[in-house]
Amino acid sequence: MIGSARLRLTWLVSLLVLAAVCLVGLRGPGAEGTGWVFLGIRLEPGFDVHPVLMEHLGRSIYVAVAALILFGGFQALLAEGSGPSGPARMRSRIAHLGRACLEGLFMSQAFLLPAMAIAYRGFSPSGDLQVWKDLLRADLNGCLLGFQLLFWAGAVASLLRSNPWLGVLGAYLLLFLGRLASWAVEWGEDLAMPGTLMIPARGLVRVIPVEVMPFDPLAWDRAMWALGTGFVLALIVSVWPSRPTKKKPT
Repeated sequence: MIGSARLRLTWLVSLLVLAAVCLVGLRGPGAEGTGWVFLGIRLEPGFDVHPVLMEHLGRSIYVAVAALILFGGFQALLAEGSGPSGPARMRSRIAHLGRACLEGLFMSQAFLLPAMAIAYRGFSPSGDLQVWKDLLRADLNGCLLGFQLLFWAGAVASLLRSNPWLGVLGAYLLLFLGRLASWAVEWGEDLAMPGTLMIPARGLVRVIPVEVMPFDPLAWDRAMWALGTGFVLALIVSVWPSRPTKKKPT
């Protein structure tokens, strides 16, 4: 179970061990950008690895943080159960959404331990503070995307109560739709797309999850719209009465 204390402890200890291995066994290339050493094995790529390392670290942090928030928090939503009805049901839903966010945040931020250890060994000789600012921006962008996916997955799961895990699939389908809508907004005018496509695309990119580049500045206005829409929908759908099951005649 994702929300169990034993798994959280195992997850944290495993990542601490991996971070310690990176700190002890990895020696960065220095200012010239070549000559990595890992567990006594010397690697000579022959080119400056700093840009490659930065790009892959940023992308890994962005994707992993978003996925861990979604999967780490979704189990807390599934553990909610039926509970009371009416306003009490909504208060219970808000509490479970908050718990889901905390559990997903714990799982995702623990993942940063080995990533930051690699960054420390790879970039500390250069002393560039911008590296840490960029990695922090990738983490924050991943958190914003993860919370959007979590809220939308909760809303879709409340609709598809027969198989709640379809909510995760629905969240990623919305993410794909957001990618298409974002592409249409960016290139639609150049491709002379009709207004019947451009207007819905501009509306969609504000309310559904949309990927960004890991090092892009934080788009708080658009992210707040997507977070708020998913959060409100997750609350509204959760208080809908479920259909009563029909009893088979005996």
